[in-house]
Amino acid sequence: MTNANPQPPANYPNRPAFDQTAAAMGISGSDDHLDELYNQLQAVRSTTASLRNIDVTGAEPDLAFIPLPGGALPGEPFPGEPSHP
Repeated sequence: MTNANPQPPANYPNRPAFDQTAAAMGISGSDDHLDELYNQLQAVRSTTASLRNIDVTGAEPDLAFIPLPGGALPGEPFPGEPSHP
């Protein structure tokens, strides 16, 4: 079976690639600021990698949002229904 979510290497983007991408996107700042930004990016990547490794085979997602018929919010009239003052 192939990995549906292939992961880039742990050090991707490496610092030169990060600097080049940041410059291309107009992100600039002091070396200390860019160092901090790069370190934060690496921390986020590490966290998301651990989430991607959770086996959810056979698990159904919870329905955190169940839309109401017609899209009305609680306490609001449905479309075409008169409002109550």
